[in-house]
Amino acid sequence: MEDSTPFENSSNPDLNIDTVLSNRLEELKQKFSERFTISIYALKAVHNNVPDELKERLMQIREKGNGQCMILIPYNVEGVHWTGILLKFKTEKQIELIQFLDPVENSKFHPEKILNQLATIYPNTACLRWRPIKKHSDPRQSKNLTIENLLKAAEEVQFTNVQNKTGMSHSYDRTFDDSNASSSLNEEDGSNSTLTTSVTIENLKNLYNDFHSMPHCSERSIINLLYLFSLKLIGRVIVSDNSILIPDQIETEIAEQLTYLKERLKIEELQSIEMRDLVKTCLINVKDENWQVALITMRKLFNQISPLNMQELFRLIEKFDDASHLIKEKDIILFLGETGSGKSTTIHFLAGSQMKHEKVNGLDHIIPINVRNPYLKKITTSSFTQSETRYITPVPVNVGGHTDGDIILCDTPGFENNYGAEVDIANGICIIRVVKECKSVKPVVIISNKSIGDRCHSMKKLVQVIVGLIPGIQDNIKTISYIFTKFPDSQKKAIHTYLNDIKEKLNEEMSNIGFMIFLKDMLQKARKSIRVLDPINDQPEEVLNELVESPTISYPNEVFQYFITEKSKAIVQEQIRKILLSVMSATKRYECPFVQYKLDQLKRLNNLLEFDYIEQIYNDCIRYISQHISEEYQNGTSKFNYCLINQTILRIDDIEQYRTYVDHAKLTDILRSNYLGKEVIHSSAFIQYLNQQIDIIVKSLHEKDIDDLSTKNSLDKIKLVA
Repeated sequence: MEDSTPFENSSNPDLNIDTVLSNRLEELKQKFSERFTISIYALKAVHNNVPDELKERLMQIREKGNGQCMILIPYNVEGVHWTGILLKFKTEKQIELIQFLDPVENSKFHPEKILNQLATIYPNTACLRWRPIKKHSDPRQSKNLTIENLLKAAEEVQFTNVQNKTGMSHSYDRTFDDSNASSSLNEEDGSNSTLTTSVTIENLKNLYNDFHSMPHCSERSIINLLYLFSLKLIGRVIVSDNSILIPDQIETEIAEQLTYLKERLKIEELQSIEMRDLVKTCLINVKDENWQVALITMRKLFNQISPLNMQELFRLIEKFDDASHLIKEKDIILFLGETGSGKSTTIHFLAGSQMKHEKVNGLDHIIPINVRNPYLKKITTSSFTQSETRYITPVPVNVGGHTDGDIILCDTPGFENNYGAEVDIANGICIIRVVKECKSVKPVVIISNKSIGDRCHSMKKLVQVIVGLIPGIQDNIKTISYIFTKFPDSQKKAIHTYLNDIKEKLNEEMSNIGFMIFLKDMLQKARKSIRVLDPINDQPEEVLNELVESPTISYPNEVFQYFITEKSKAIVQEQIRKILLSVMSATKRYECPFVQYKLDQLKRLNNLLEFDYIEQIYNDCIRYISQHISEEYQNGTSKFNYCLINQTILRIDDIEQYRTYVDHAKLTDILRSNYLGKEVIHSSAFIQYLNQQIDIIVKSLHEKDIDDLSTKNSLDKIKLVA
């Protein structure tokens, strides 16, 4: 944005705010230059009463094509009332984050007009976020407060950007654009996931649908609170979707849910010290209206109860249906590589996107511009090792020499990426499910400078995944092509020498058969011809033709198998263990809708993963429930029989106790019909037993004298039972 046409000082009415904001921004950049990792600009003031003024400025920004940047906009609502808008652009065509900063207390201005104008120019607009700002009841103070709030917000976003890129901050939460959004609640401590409290409309929908689809339990209450905290962050005004309900009094609802949650945790026997501390921390932050920390804390509590977000996993599985119809019985090139290796950039290059250099944090980054292939809109690139691809994404391209005229390039996420076990499992299962239906597959391994620069640690992890996907790797190694990325010109010619040097020095890897097969094959192919990709200067047709002419896996259904990383397997096992405990606890409380919900999850997960231990836990649940029902029947009938036969007088309390047993049994009838089988006792057995006992009493009356006291007692018992 060197040509500063829309950023120059404005005309006299707004000279003060434009000049002050611009000068203060420059001072901030110079003072904290290390924090400002993306370009940032102050736009000329925009006026609410000037038609399309904001739209015109935004069009100017888009035409300039600034890529990743941040824009600060002073916005005059009316008279002396000023607000601020912060826009963070992911690309010149995609807004990653919006912050609306109104410093006037009890302001009645709503930003629908602003959002509508943004949406007309940037259809993928997402993540309008609320943040605490300085406010004042006097609108005359709003001009100075707007400047302060904009600069503070810019500094915070820049600092968060640095944290995200350097891995300084960790959390389970992942933020996504509206175009491919989906929530994820799960946290893996120590993972590469970045801390963020950004909330999308799609995220809200998923949270709302998740807790509404669940029976009453602590997990439902936590998801409900996540939804309410998200509403406090994102702001009621921007949620115009009629498919979700927004409470009139959100804070009252939060207080009620927190009280209910504490009670549910007691009932469900989920009261570890860590859980109690998390609830206390959340209560403190709710009291202080620190909604960001409250949201993060509640997500941690969710992770304690549910290490694997089952709803998110099943949602991701469904997304693969979109890819399967494009790939089925087609020839595909399958790109495999660690997160950040350059798979998405390579596919953009091969599919015809024009590429250009961009400086990010002082480093060169290559981004796509003039994206021509419509299928590429779901493929985004990142300048850092943060996975932008969450599921397999097919991109058809035309290849003149190919038999059918086109071939499908398939982008895949990096395994053990920063999106957590849900994405990892969904990919391990669904990528192969889709690939198995292809006509042929050409695997292409993307190897970045970093992959072999860390003594091949990253590459060894990648090879482990590939060997897991293709168990007979030795028989199929000839079909694998290699593309080297992100190598400086000075190192390109030395790659073969470097690989050979690694082979000679990594003695401890000699026992790693899969890795050595890969390394030897890489060396052999690099000796003949090595492809070091230069997306700026290389010709995509040349590279694409090389790949098309390479050997292929002709029977993918026989070659590929499902694979999940050990880390994700451990999370699944922990989730299954917690489900077993929750089913046992809920069975004792006769919370049958909750038991049914968890059994459905287990059944679906077992059908998906086909792990022996999942089926074993499912069967353990069934046995426990069946045994509990049987014991209830024995206890209930035994106690009532004693009352009928041995007690002189049958009491109302005895009848009510038996009625409780019958009611419990009725609750379990749905489990019997759907899961337990006919051999498990039905609730009607209690009535049948009661009828049998009454018949016995009636028969005994025939042998007694009418004036016998026992006859009167028996008749009283029959009357009371009736």
